[in-house]
Amino acid sequence: MDRYDSSFSAGDDDLRGDDLRYDDRESRRRARHDRRGGCGDPEGDLRQRAVHRIRARRNLAVGVIVYVLINGMLVTVWARNGGGFFWPIFPIAFWGIGLFWQLADAFGRGASEDRIQAEMRRLSGEGR
Repeated sequence: MDRYDSSFSAGDDDLRGDDLRYDDRESRRRARHDRRGGCGDPEGDLRQRAVHRIRARRNLAVGVIVYVLINGMLVTVWARNGGGFFWPIFPIAFWGIGLFWQLADAFGRGASEDRIQAEMRRLSGEGR
């Protein structure tokens, strides 16, 4: 169904420019959503999840390299300054926690379609 009634003419006050801009924005949003593999496109959704996993694994590899280099440098600074209290444990530990979550994102199970459907069924049962 067309969103615009044919009875409107260019001079009608009922059809404002704001309405046209809104409809144009909405149609662009829908088109963008469809291109990204939105609702109703299981292959597009699968592709989107695969791309996310590939990017997450690449980012994890870069994160591990940076983690090792920077923390190795901090340990070297600690050792060259006489040792003492092992203060590099703080960035090693807290950065490691963040790296763990990145690892879980890259290799974790994620939200499979089966898990999503099971959760939807569970939630719909609660409302009754």
